[in-house]
Amino acid sequence: MKNIKIAIKISIFSISILIVGLFGLWLAANQQMSKMMKASIVQQLVHSVETQAEIVRAYVDTAEMYLIGYAQAPIMTETLKSPQNTQTAAKLQEYTDTYAAIRNDLENIYVADYGSTVIASHVQGVIGATLREGTALKQLQDAIGQGMYNTGIMTSKATGNQVISMYYPVNDNNGHLLGYVGAAIYAQSLRDTLNELSEKGNGSNYLLLDSASGTYIFCADDNLIGTTIENKDILEMIAQIKDPTNKTEYFEFTDNGKRIISAPYYIKERDWVFVELTDRDIAFASHDAITSTIGVLCLVVLIVVSLGVWCCISVLAHSISKEAGIIQDLGTLNFEGRKKLEVYCDRKDEVGMIAEATNVLVNAIYHVIQELKEKSAALQKTAADMSGNSAVTSETIHTAKSAIQDIAAGAGSQATETENASNSVLHIGRQIEDTKVKSSSLYEVAEEISRSSTEALETLQVLVNINEQTKTAVEQINRQTLTTNESVLKIRDAAQLITSIAEETNLLSLNASIEAARAGEFGSGFAVVAGQIKKLAEQSNDSAQYIDEIIGMLLTESTAAVQVMDEVKNIMKVQNDHLYDTKNCFEKVSHCVDVTQKEIADINDSISYMDTARTDVVDVVQNLTAIAEENAAGTQEALALMETIDGMIKNVADVSEQLSQLANAIEEDICIFKI
Repeated sequence: MKNIKIAIKISIFSISILIVGLFGLWLAANQQMSKMMKASIVQQLVHSVETQAEIVRAYVDTAEMYLIGYAQAPIMTETLKSPQNTQTAAKLQEYTDTYAAIRNDLENIYVADYGSTVIASHVQGVIGATLREGTALKQLQDAIGQGMYNTGIMTSKATGNQVISMYYPVNDNNGHLLGYVGAAIYAQSLRDTLNELSEKGNGSNYLLLDSASGTYIFCADDNLIGTTIENKDILEMIAQIKDPTNKTEYFEFTDNGKRIISAPYYIKERDWVFVELTDRDIAFASHDAITSTIGVLCLVVLIVVSLGVWCCISVLAHSISKEAGIIQDLGTLNFEGRKKLEVYCDRKDEVGMIAEATNVLVNAIYHVIQELKEKSAALQKTAADMSGNSAVTSETIHTAKSAIQDIAAGAGSQATETENASNSVLHIGRQIEDTKVKSSSLYEVAEEISRSSTEALETLQVLVNINEQTKTAVEQINRQTLTTNESVLKIRDAAQLITSIAEETNLLSLNASIEAARAGEFGSGFAVVAGQIKKLAEQSNDSAQYIDEIIGMLLTESTAAVQVMDEVKNIMKVQNDHLYDTKNCFEKVSHCVDVTQKEIADINDSISYMDTARTDVVDVVQNLTAIAEENAAGTQEALALMETIDGMIKNVADVSEQLSQLANAIEEDICIFKI
């Protein structure tokens, strides 16, 4: 379970960094692609509008030249000078029919005198009719007085179709106005050509505007032709395109909820504006598709890399987590699984160092506990022996007291009782000597326990020092890893600077390529240099991205190492706490051993005193026969000595009980360790 927790923590951190990196990459690529796509679309619009404007210009120029050619026929002036001459009028009509046959898109072409009365016409139904009068005639005369008068595209009253309506003056040799010619040419072929070029079915449209009058000349919607322009965005666009200082190639505005990109072209000689319109959503459909594709690819890369990161981190964290579990079990003072650490001791990494240090500590504690258990068992056995000997000695003393009392009560059996007393005293002497030997052995055992306890405390202190050194080493590794992280971040900043320089160089090479293309043949060498610069910029950008990927991997691994070091520090802290607890237990044991030594020394003193008293008793009993007169006094003295010995034996019994309790306490303290 802990392995899963460690892996999840590291994986979440690594995948978060990966998500941020991929999102930044996707965002940068999307912005760059949007910029390039927008520039490409605008460039296409500019080229398209220029092409269509040239088509409109050429179409209108051709129509006007056609009308001028008709007006310059010699029969034209001859007829207008003598409009009543039927022969010249017939010749002009014949010429008109012949000339009209040249174009198949002609609605009508005609000749009228200065008063707008038709003299000859391709559509003969209007011959002799007066087309304009009053103000309308005056406006026409003023207009043709300036030369060619093109009213633009309008709806024909005769057919209802869209036509280009034009008028041109006919002058005599002196430049006097004799009349004019007029023509109406169908605009359908122009419309078909413009529709084909503007790809009307793909969201593109066009407008031909008269900036002088502020009206629509030609557009896809027939209802708008000839009407006043009311769209404020279009009026603003006309004003800006006519401004010589304006360098804007395209405009954006919203029409009926749709975002429109427009590219205008100013036909200066006619004061017309031709505009190419494109639905922005349709124009950027391919860009949106590419953006979605890149997003899906980034998501797939994220999933694949995340699975890889999870697998790698799980493998790396498995050994650490397993070792941490073993150390945690040992931290509960259960040494039964201490052999499991030996599997990791041969490793040369931090896992092996921790396992080796912990194994040394556990083995030292294990051996100390084993020795303490053995010494404690010996102490308990000695205390039990002393207690048994004290009981036997106490019974013997009571027997001796009875015997001495019998001696005092019956002088007649003094010799016999004295002999019994002498034997009893001798037996007591042997018991005292045996107790003295065992007391000396117990004192030696206590000294051995004291030395073992001191050695155990020294060993624990060494282990505490080793643990502190290991903790210091882990903290130093942690600091070094953080320093490495900072260096890697500085390298990443440098790589990002290289990427920025590469992007700027790429833009410079693109501008250089454009200028070289404009220069034509003279810029070919410059174009080659610009291409090489662009290639170097792309290589620099690729190298910077590769460096960034390596930096990302270094950050991921160093971050994982920092987290592992944090886990190790926590484990070392727990281990250090248990070491201090163990040290406190050994200090308690050492104190108990010192108390035991003191009590054993007191027992030895008591036994020595008993041994001296025993010698006196023996001497007294052996001299009882020789000094019968002192029998009563000797008997009383012996009884008093027996009382003293009985008290000493009780003291020995009490000390033995204390030793047994002390041994039990030591055993209880040691039992917290499972070996």
